[in-house]
Amino acid sequence: MTGRPNLLTFAALAALAVSLAAIFAPATGAEKKPPTPAAPSAQQLAPRPNPHPDSPDTPETVEPAAAPEPPAQPDPPEPPESPDYPTVPGAPKPPHVPANIEIGRNVIIRQGEKHDGDLYRIAQSVDIAGTLEGDLFAISRSLNVTGEVTGDLLYMGQSAMLSGKIGDSVRIWGQTVTILGVIHGDVLAVGESVEIAQGARVEGDLSVYGAQLTMNGTVTGELTAKSGRVSLGGTVTGDSSITCDQLEVLPGSHLTGDLNYTSRNKVNIPDGVVTGQTRFEEKQEAEEKEEKEVVAHEKRSWHFPFWKTFTFLSSLLLGTAALALFRRPAASIVRVIETDPLRSTGIGFLAIVVIPFAAILSCILIITIPLAAIVLVLYLFALYLAKLPVAVWLGGRILKFTGRVDASPYLGLVIGLLVLHVIFLIPYLGKVTWVGCLFVGLGAMALGIAAHVQARRGPLAPPAPAGPPEEAAQPPVPPPGPITFGSQP
Repeated sequence: MTGRPNLLTFAALAALAVSLAAIFAPATGAEKKPPTPAAPSAQQLAPRPNPHPDSPDTPETVEPAAAPEPPAQPDPPEPPESPDYPTVPGAPKPPHVPANIEIGRNVIIRQGEKHDGDLYRIAQSVDIAGTLEGDLFAISRSLNVTGEVTGDLLYMGQSAMLSGKIGDSVRIWGQTVTILGVIHGDVLAVGESVEIAQGARVEGDLSVYGAQLTMNGTVTGELTAKSGRVSLGGTVTGDSSITCDQLEVLPGSHLTGDLNYTSRNKVNIPDGVVTGQTRFEEKQEAEEKEEKEVVAHEKRSWHFPFWKTFTFLSSLLLGTAALALFRRPAASIVRVIETDPLRSTGIGFLAIVVIPFAAILSCILIITIPLAAIVLVLYLFALYLAKLPVAVWLGGRILKFTGRVDASPYLGLVIGLLVLHVIFLIPYLGKVTWVGCLFVGLGAMALGIAAHVQARRGPLAPPAPAGPPEEAAQPPVPPPGPITFGSQP
C-alpha cells in the first residue's frame, strides 16, 4: 500500500511538469505561428530553475527560439483607371523662356521658333517673328510683331507695328501705332498717330485717342475716336462715334451702322457710304464756352446771396428754438466756452475724429448698423449746431463791451450769427473760423451738457470717515456639554 501512493504521486508530478513545459516553451514549426513576432524580453532570456529536478523530461533552462523575420509588406495596388470621370487639369506650368531671350536687351523670337507661356519684358526692342503661345506685356522703344501672339498684347513705348496675328485684345500706348495684320479682339490705342492700314482687320471694337487717326482697314465692331483729325476710308460694321476737329470721309469707305460725329464743320459725306443714320453736332468754340461760363457765373452770383440769407435765417430760427427749449443747458454750454475754451477745443477735436471712426467700425456687426446710423445722424446735427453756442458767446461779449451786461441771449445770438457769417465770407480766414467754431462749439456742448446733468443729480455724497470696522454681533455660543454615546440608565 505504501508503494502505490508513491507511484501515483510521481505520475502526477510528471504530468504537471510536462504541462508546464508545454505552456512556457515557445512554439516551433507550423503548429503555432505568431502573427506579429516580438523580441524576447530579459525575463524570457533568463534561465528558469527546474521545479522538478527528479523529472528527466524537464530541462533545467529554456532557451528562446530566434524571432522569425517579419513578413514583407506587399506593394499597394495601383488605383484603377476610371475613364468615365472627367479629369481635372493640373496647375499651369511656368512659361519656358528660350535661351536666346535676354532681359534688358533686345527680345527676339525668330521665325520658326515657338515660345510657350506669357512673356513679360522691359527691353530696348521687341521683335516677334515666330509664335508666342500666351500673352505679351512689353515696355520698349519699338515693338514689331510679324508672327503670331495667341493671347493679349499690352504695350507701352514709342512705336508699335503689328503686321502679324494677335489672338486676343490689344492695348497700346505709344507715339506711333500701325496695324497691318489681323486682331481677333478689341483694340485700344492711345498715341500721337494711329493707322489701321488697308488690308488690316480688327475683329472687335476699335477705340482710338490721339492726335490723328487714319482708318483704311476693316472693323467688325464699333468705332470710337477722339482725335484732332480723323480720316475714314475703310469699313466699319458697327456704329461710329467720332469727336474731332476735322473729319474726312473718303468715297471708298463703308459704314454699316450709324455715324455720330462732333466736329467744327459739317462734312459732305458721299452717297452710299453710311447705311444707318448720320448725326452731326457742332463743336463749341472757345468763345462760346467762355460765354456759357460767364452766364453760369452770373447764375451762381444770383444764387449765392439767396443761399447765404437762407443759411443765416435757418441758423437763427434753430438757435432761437434751442434757447427757448433748453435755456439752462444753453447757459452751461456758453459758460464752458467763457471759462475753459482750450479744453472745449480739445474735446471738440477728439469728438470730430473719434465719433465717425467708432461708428464706422461698429458696422462690422450687423446688429449695430442701425445704432451707428443714428449716431452719425446725431453727429452731423451736432456739427450744424456747433456754431450756435459760439455765436451766443460772441454776441454776449460784444454787448458787454458796449456796456450792456445783462443783455438777452437772443440778442446775443442775432449779433453773433451776423458777425460769424460776415467772417465766413472772407477767403481763408472764413474757413479757419468755421473749423474753429466746430471744435469749440462741439466740445463746449459735450462739457456743458455733462455739467448740467451732474448739477441736476446733485452733489456727490461725501465719503464715510475712515475707522476700524465695527464687529458684527454674533449670538453667544453655549458651553459644550458632556459627550455621551447611546442611552444611559
